[in-house]
Amino acid sequence: MDNGKNNGKDTERNSNGTFKAGNSIGFQKGHSGHQSGRKNSITDIIRKQLDQEYDDEKTYRDEFVRVLISTSLKGNTKAQEMIMDRIDGKVNIPMSIETHDPIKLIETGTILDDRNKPNGVKNGVKNGVKNGG
Repeated sequence: MDNGKNNGKDTERNSNGTFKAGNSIGFQKGHSGHQSGRKNSITDIIRKQLDQEYDDEKTYRDEFVRVLISTSLKGNTKAQEMIMDRIDGKVNIPMSIETHDPIKLIETGTILDDRNKPNGVKNGVKNGVKNGG
C-alpha cells in the first residue's frame, strides 16, 4: 500500500490518482523526459559516416552532394527536387475545403414494410407468388 513515500520520494496523489502539485517525481512541466536524446539512432550513424574523410580531405558528405548535383544536371528531376527543397524549402500546395449546406431530406411517400403493406403481401410475395412473376 502506498503510504505517501516511494524510496524516500514524496508520492502524494490526488483522489483521481494524479500527483499533487509540487510532487518531486513524475514528469515536470517544461522539462523533456529524454534530456540527452537518442543514442546511436540511424540519423546519428549516417551523420558520422557522412562526416568521415573520403579522399584528399573530402568527406562522404562532400562526395554525396557532388554526386547529387551531377545527377541533377543530367536531368534527374528527383535530384533537382531534393536540391531545391533543401535550398528554398518545400513548396506549399494551397488547399481549400468547400463546405456545403446540409442536404435536406423531404418525404415523398411512405416506405412500405411488412407492417403497412397491403394484406397478404410479405417481402414482395403475395400468396406465394412474387410480384411481376
